[in-house]
Amino acid sequence: MVDDYDLPPVFSAAQDFLALNPEWRELSGAYDQAISSDPFTGMRSSADGLPFLVLIGPSAASVGVRPTNFSLGELAQDRVYGVTVPIADGSGRGRLHAKFVIDSVTTEAMRSSSAATFASVNGGEAVVTIKLDQPLAPTFVDAATNNCDISLVWESDENGLLELAGDPELITDP
Repeated sequence: MVDDYDLPPVFSAAQDFLALNPEWRELSGAYDQAISSDPFTGMRSSADGLPFLVLIGPSAASVGVRPTNFSLGELAQDRVYGVTVPIADGSGRGRLHAKFVIDSVTTEAMRSSSAATFASVNGGEAVVTIKLDQPLAPTFVDAATNNCDISLVWESDENGLLELAGDPELITDP
């Protein structure tokens, strides 16, 4: 939901968001049309009687040239070996890049450990496995909360998005 859609900076911000996130759309289709010679004519709500815009996200996550982040929660194990990424039918070819970040927090400090790698995708795979060359471990193991995030970037051979069939899952056993 976007409030104050009729303020030009808000309208422009919504346009920018939709341009950067092509898997999202605005409910009425108003943003799909070019703005006329009067730039304020196209600024309308998503539905009559509603004082805001309704933006609709994709039914499943997708990955493009900008990082898509997945917070995978608290890490119960002491090592991360990689990640499995379920891919939707009809995936293209390219490289799926992954950056792993483990934030370790104690009452006195917070430190992060990270590693990055990629896997080639040949098209048609149901699951892509991205393995780290060396396992990634939290900085603090005892008396710490260790949360793991992963950021994915898709380098497509066909200039498209990589649609996922589900959330990535960490590989915590060798």
